Amino acid sequence: MKIATTNQVPNSNQRDWTVMVYQGNGVYGKFHTHLMDLKEIEELPQTDRVTFLSQSHVDYKENRIARREIKPTDDWNPCPPLAVVRGRQNQPKTLADFIQWGMAKYPAKHYCLVLSGYAGGFNGMIADKKDDLMSLTNIRKGLEAGLKDAPQCLDVLALDGHWMACAEAVAEFGGTAQRMVASRGRVDSWNYKDSFSGLVGNPGIGPAKVALSLTDSGPADSDMTCLNLNMGLQFVESSKNFCDAVMAEHWRPRAQLDHLLSAHFVDMHEMLQATKDRSVPEIVKTTGEQLEDSLNLLVVKQRREDGSEPTESLNAVGYLDSRVRNQVFHKTTGWGTMMNEMRDFDKRAEEEQRALAG
Repeated sequence: MKIATTNQVPNSNQRDWTVMVYQGNGVYGKFHTHLMDLKEIEELPQTDRVTFLSQSHVDYKENRIARREIKPTDDWNPCPPLAVVRGRQNQPKTLADFIQWGMAKYPAKHYCLVLSGYAGGFNGMIADKKDDLMSLTNIRKGLEAGLKDAPQCLDVLALDGHWMACAEAVAEFGGTAQRMVASRGRVDSWNYKDSFSGLVGNPGIGPAKVALSLTDSGPADSDMTCLNLNMGLQFVESSKNFCDAVMAEHWRPRAQLDHLLSAHFVDMHEMLQATKDRSVPEIVKTTGEQLEDSLNLLVVKQRREDGSEPTESLNAVGYLDSRVRNQVFHKTTGWGTMMNEMRDFDKRAEEEQRALAG
């Protein structure tokens, strides 16, 4: 998808921001927090320059979904829905319909979409009572369909769920938003009052500052990350060049980093640091440096869990299987294949050593 311009000048009566909160329910966790999320938004000061919308299940049996404009109420019940539609939250069409409804009914200069629910990094997010997570590919399809006739892409895509600051998400969601905010680690549900108080207090701020505000106000122990998705294509191209070089040279990290070849997902920065040894083939070292440069441009800010100095990084899958084989990142770069080749190289070396010993 071609990135549309977002520097349009609004009419004098047009709101600055429409924030759409898409709440994925299900058996995997966050259902009980969604009411709390809505109430936290209700506590924000009211302004006609920022509108908050939400969509979430109200009845699983009938697949009934409520759409709300979030406004304060006098009790713990959420504000009455503006509309009740049928659908399931982990389906691309349901996501697309919500985006189209929000942008058509509440036009604004800028748009922020929050996907909130149980997540599993490259496995996707937004669980449903009947099915598993919505895959990253299906989320992308929902985003693209929802934005198909829109005058602009999203200004900020925020992912309130575990491990969503990953290379796979960057590759899938490129072109759908200018900025992405997500966590590299486990994350408790956001405090939405804290997250959006900066925007409500200063509605005229642009996408870059809103994304940084969300990053700074997010849970401190989850490696909150702000990403410039406009740099996603360069990042993917650099990743491909690196993977090609590694596979051509049959390179693998030194023995001290064996955990990189056994992890569910790997820290890309740590992998690239391993290419700086003298013994590393020059082409691997060069393409590693280029990938590190593109990673630094992609990651605008990252709050480290341990309080150390920030280092720009993303998670990436540690092996290739059927769940990720057809994702954009792995089809384009061969990262998962590279990780599998590294493991196979280790196995072949062990077999050769056993044969020599025998």
